[in-house]
Amino acid sequence: MEQINYTLQMELEEKEKNMLTIEKKLLIKDKELSDSQKEVQFLQTQQIKLERKSKELSEIVNTMKNIERRSPKILLPSLGHKPKLSPYKCKYRKKMSLSDVCPKYFPMIPGIVIHCVEGIEEFHLTTEELYHLPISYKEVSKLYNDFLNSNSIPILQFASPSTIVGCLQKFLRAICDPIIPQNLWIKFESAIQKVNKDDLISSIHHLPKPNLQTLAYLCLHWIKISEECYSNKKLAICDLSDILGSTVVGFKTPPGIISAEEMEKEIETQKLIMLALLQLPKTFWETFLSIENRDAVY
Repeated sequence: MEQINYTLQMELEEKEKNMLTIEKKLLIKDKELSDSQKEVQFLQTQQIKLERKSKELSEIVNTMKNIERRSPKILLPSLGHKPKLSPYKCKYRKKMSLSDVCPKYFPMIPGIVIHCVEGIEEFHLTTEELYHLPISYKEVSKLYNDFLNSNSIPILQFASPSTIVGCLQKFLRAICDPIIPQNLWIKFESAIQKVNKDDLISSIHHLPKPNLQTLAYLCLHWIKISEECYSNKKLAICDLSDILGSTVVGFKTPPGIISAEEMEKEIETQKLIMLALLQLPKTFWETFLSIENRDAVY
């Protein structure tokens, strides 16, 4: 009898152990199931987030496409496709005209202008009062001569901002007739004296294509500089007009016969013309560089 009781007791203990093992396995399975459910919930949440992001990106793309359709398309040479620099290498020409150094196709902008502007905007757009920095004429001359005489395009990444600005200004002073040519000086002067925007726009449309497209490109650059490099945009445009007036507009009276009084008056007019040009909206200048207007006759 005792033997039977002992056997039964052992069987009972074995069954209890088995039950505990089964309970442990069930608990593990429950935990695994719970973890799986959490993982599924996490994946579902991530999927919802991705769907939202995808929808937002789709809306942004559609918005950009609508803006692009409404905005004029600007066609400018990329860093890898610049107009050739070979026209600068002319032994026999003391002074070059703007048309001599512009490509014969749209946009008619000298390569050196595009390189300098892109160098400034890519590497130095956050430099404060960019066009007021002191210039090293030695460095400017070296960079300018590299553009004129080198078979490759100078690397502007390590050039100081004032050197690139100085090189751009040196080129604009080197052309025999400023961007606003002498034969249109009186027309621009008249528009400024009358404070007539329509007359000013009419004068701009009378510019030769190389002058017009180069002026449009530079005005967009200088407007951007006034917005990015100066704390006060209105003062910036006035300051830039003072700096750039004589370079872009030039003088009405030839240097040999101009008196000191006439020079003073013409310098003031140069500044006013330049100021009026920079006060025109960006959208106005963009039209001259848009693909749609590449064949327009002005």
